[in-house]
Amino acid sequence: MADDYQFNTAVSELMKLSNALTDAPCKNSAIYTEGIQTLLTLLAPFAPHMAEELWQSLGYADSVHHQPWCIFDPAALVVDEISLVIQVMGKTRGTIQVPAQADKQALEHYARNSELAQRHIADKEIKKVIVVPGKLVNFVLG
Repeated sequence: MADDYQFNTAVSELMKLSNALTDAPCKNSAIYTEGIQTLLTLLAPFAPHMAEELWQSLGYADSVHHQPWCIFDPAALVVDEISLVIQVMGKTRGTIQVPAQADKQALEHYARNSELAQRHIADKEIKKVIVVPGKLVNFVLG
């Protein structure tokens, strides 16, 4: 039954990839080229004629439909950095980039020493620090 398929989700993800490629700063890199090839390979089942036309316009002689299907690489999903939310008294003051694998103690250290937090806690007594790994650090002032 066609009602069970969620093509809109797949098309939405293709749009996200297209937007990321549009915003990419290095359009002459191998990674960008691989992204375009991946986009057209994934687009082909949904818009076969358009994908084929775009594929040929990139200078490929063989058909996009003869390309091997994309291979999932779990290592590519590993994030090196995360955005850590800095809060003071429960109010968000901004975010900082920190290593994704940082433990609670390291996250508190990064947050406490960030310029963002220092603007709000510099001269004040910190009563409590709440650290939610991978999400936020909240400073409760006394």
